[in-house]
Amino acid sequence: MLKNSSLVVSIYLSFFVSTPVFADPDTQQMTPAFQTCLDQVDLGGMKNSQWLRCYMDEFHRQDTVLNVEYKRLVLRTPKGSYKALLRAQRSWVKFRDDWCAFEEALPMAPSPLVNKTACLLDTTIEQIHKIRKEYPDFSRSTP
Repeated sequence: MLKNSSLVVSIYLSFFVSTPVFADPDTQQMTPAFQTCLDQVDLGGMKNSQWLRCYMDEFHRQDTVLNVEYKRLVLRTPKGSYKALLRAQRSWVKFRDDWCAFEEALPMAPSPLVNKTACLLDTTIEQIHKIRKEYPDFSRSTP
């Protein structure tokens, strides 16, 4: 039963959520807790609030990872580049928030707030991967 509900959720989200929730595994890494949460969603009722909780919890976990990556990047960035990094980071946060507000405004299922939170999660994970891929000497390893 849980496997069937997970499949239904995956199909539902892939068709109706505007962001690529289950994207390429090389660029997306959700935690096992996120999948477990989705597997436990009761499709019989209040599923949007349950999905929202899953997405919000995962977003907070991934946001913590992103903050660690930024801190490592800051520690390894040459002093003359620090201000540029700070401007870029602030611009990215504004872009993320503005883009996800747009996705929240779209009249799409499952719900505006689930769509926004899924967007926040996806863009945060994309940024983690960008930092790790493009600046491998600046992130992941301890200073």
